[in-house]
Amino acid sequence: MLEGIASTGINPKLFPLELVAKRAGEVAATSEIAKRLDLDPTRTSRLLSAARVREIVPGGWDRVHAFELINRATLMRDAQLSLSF
Repeated sequence: MLEGIASTGINPKLFPLELVAKRAGEVAATSEIAKRLDLDPTRTSRLLSAARVREIVPGGWDRVHAFELINRATLMRDAQLSLSF
């Protein structure tokens, strides 16, 4: 996840906090997305892969793309529920 961020030191390596925080803000965890979609993590991971959402780190997905998918899924689910009434 820290690949591409300039570091200082060898052991331990030190990274600028603001750059690490920015990078962390770009990633959404599978568990976070699964909770929002009300799915299990395995199914969520498969869905994200099928939708070609970029996996930045194992279990960490591109936040913007993942949340676009969540919004579309939520809209579709709400539309289906409104048709059933």
